[in-house]
Amino acid sequence: ELRMTRVWLIAAGTDHALFVVNQARLLLACGTNTHGQLGVGDHLPRYKPEPVICTRSQRKLVGISCLAAGARHSLCYCQNEGLIYSWGAAR
Repeated sequence: ELRMTRVWLIAAGTDHALFVVNQARLLLACGTNTHGQLGVGDHLPRYKPEPVICTRSQRKLVGISCLAAGARHSLCYCQNEGLIYSWGAAR
């Protein structure tokens, strides 16, 4: 739940939304997830924001300084690691 949480960044795709929250700059996502655009490890919809998980390390993505949401895909830049992550259709 985002109530009483500081939201630093937000991006919206066709049927999903991305949020960067709190001091750690944690990435959250919610929406339909038909194409894996939420980055939560499956294709099930999420009606409340959940942490985006890196599939390689199985850890939550933090230190996010930039993000974008397309129709069926998502991207973010992790400033802590100097890496760009992408997930969903046509990543």
